[in-house]
Amino acid sequence: MEYYFTGTGGSPDFTLIADGIIDGTGKFIFYTAIKNIKVTRKGGKAALIITTAESDIKEQCVYLVDGKDETALKAALSEIGVISKVDIKRSFKKRLRRFKNSITKKTIFVTAAVAIFLGGCLGWYINRQIQVRNAANSITSIVEACGLSDVTVDLRRISNDGRNHRYYADVTCSNWGELKPSKMLQTYQEIENSVGSKIKVCKERVSLGNIYSGDDCYKVYTFDKSVYKNKDVIYKGYVPSTSVSKHGSSSASSKTDEIPQESKNALSRAERYYHDMDLSKSQVRKQLEYEGYEKDAIDYAMKNLT
Repeated sequence: MEYYFTGTGGSPDFTLIADGIIDGTGKFIFYTAIKNIKVTRKGGKAALIITTAESDIKEQCVYLVDGKDETALKAALSEIGVISKVDIKRSFKKRLRRFKNSITKKTIFVTAAVAIFLGGCLGWYINRQIQVRNAANSITSIVEACGLSDVTVDLRRISNDGRNHRYYADVTCSNWGELKPSKMLQTYQEIENSVGSKIKVCKERVSLGNIYSGDDCYKVYTFDKSVYKNKDVIYKGYVPSTSVSKHGSSSASSKTDEIPQESKNALSRAERYYHDMDLSKSQVRKQLEYEGYEKDAIDYAMKNLT
């Protein structure tokens, strides 16, 4: 019986015959002299290790074999009866087990990292939601203490520059529209003072926002003591002083009357954002655009914003 194994790349050739093995250099190794033969891994390659013993002299021959030739070499040795097929199966199972263990460790590591990350995000989100709910409850109590009924509070988070955020607490109640405009301003100031001094969400400032009552939306600006109902001014407690000559008073008054109400409203909003909230003029323009003011009204507000 004779079997030829032809290696590829760096693998040597072997001739397996009935009496022994002939390597690529012509060296003959008798099976009777072989004490141990195995195919194992050394570094990135496989190795055929043959240990012989003749006349009390032990010799070990090591042949490096390309990894892709390892299985074929084992099969050749098995066919000739030098090593059993059981050894081949055991070696395959061993490599498979190592591969599975490696995959399992990586999977566990990645899963743990993802779980920690998601857990942190979930914890941050839950903590923020709890603080938002507590803030809404506190503001509800403050508003009810000022005599308003059927109160609900919604917090909205906004940012004018993409980095710094703040909350506005929008209040819905049933009897705000029953108050006189001057009383609205006074009540709003009381609520705003309590909210601004006591309540924060994750260290972010909370301010009083819009008031909703019935189908109407009320906006109150404490810096110029003005009250708006659906974009219309219903109270103006602060009127800037102007010096107009007797001859020019009629002309100035007529020019003021010609200004559209929306432009006046836009200017009032712009003054609040610019002076009270320290926004830049570009940020004020973006905020007015976001609120739906017409371009002409915004241009008027920005032109007259000082």
